[in-house]
Amino acid sequence: MAGVLQGILGIKRVTLKARDPATGLPKPPIEVDASIEESHTTTVAVTRHPVYKGIPVADNGRAEPDSLTVTVFFSDVKTRIDEAIQVTAAAISKGISYGASPACFDTFELLRQYAKDVMVWEVETSLKAYDNMVLESVEAPRNASTGQGLTIPLRFTELRTALIEVGTSVKKRKLSLTKAKDKGGQAPSKAPSPRVEKSVLAGAVDAFKK
Repeated sequence: MAGVLQGILGIKRVTLKARDPATGLPKPPIEVDASIEESHTTTVAVTRHPVYKGIPVADNGRAEPDSLTVTVFFSDVKTRIDEAIQVTAAAISKGISYGASPACFDTFELLRQYAKDVMVWEVETSLKAYDNMVLESVEAPRNASTGQGLTIPLRFTELRTALIEVGTSVKKRKLSLTKAKDKGGQAPSKAPSPRVEKSVLAGAVDAFKK
């Protein structure tokens, strides 16, 4: 029902795409039934100490990682509205009790597990798309009127990446080879690569886990 209404109104649905930070392999995307609320935050930390006049402004401020808080809704009741009302009324009168776990509960467990595994996320919202996000918080507030559905607040924080340059200059390599010959030692059979770049995404994810 939510998907049909959003399609008619031209509203872009929130899509969550997780991927393994170690292998980079994507998981199946999670498309929510409805996005209830979104909060997009960009923060700059500015020094609280006095600075000299003429000092570049950029030297006294630092952009913090972007954050996104989105409240999403998952429901197993996707047919007629009167049926949804009946299910909600039954939940209110009997309390929260199910003979079998609805699929939306399985989605909640999946989100919890992905958060604990510190997956890296791509999040597409109605305002903008995010990449390299970490799911920091998953909540599932419940009450007697919830019915067969879940309203889940999610908090994402940007995980920044950088490149590390590892290696030695040609001059230093020649010097090391010369010293090895003077000492009668055997020169290395293979010189190290002059320049290697690698992403520290996996390392940053390990830092989150600690």
